[in-house]
Amino acid sequence: MPDETLVYKITEGSVRTEVVKRDDDLLTAEETRQNWAAVCQAMQDELHTWAKLKCISRKNKSAARNVIDTRWVLKWKWEALPSGEKRRIIRARLTVRGFKDRDKGTLGTYAGTAQRYSQRIIVSEAVATGWDIYTSDVIKAFLHGVSYEELATLTGEPVR
Repeated sequence: MPDETLVYKITEGSVRTEVVKRDDDLLTAEETRQNWAAVCQAMQDELHTWAKLKCISRKNKSAARNVIDTRWVLKWKWEALPSGEKRRIIRARLTVRGFKDRDKGTLGTYAGTAQRYSQRIIVSEAVATGWDIYTSDVIKAFLHGVSYEELATLTGEPVR
């Protein structure tokens, strides 16, 4: 691909590691400084999304049982324009540092995703039988989850 560079990294044991460098990687500290206005706008857009989906609210820290901090992840992304052209934008994602959750040892962490072999079997079967395959994506799927109150009602566990 024209926007990718393949780099072989040779380590001490003469083991080669493939590293793909794309033009939609994380912003460097210098790129963040140079594009500070766009970074601030991307962060504000992300916070508006969290607020619109009712994922955040203000609370007194003294009344909090479980304080988990966050970290910003800043990436270059390609955005399609109505004209069909693309432009490179900055996308900010607010991530929660779950390893600081006081309940981390008692929470389930299974995330159901299809393994590559499962995907290959489905595609092979679809090709063999002439089926059409469709995919879908839920934008901000994680933020569309149930609230802690709804989860407690569904599972009978205490509200987190």
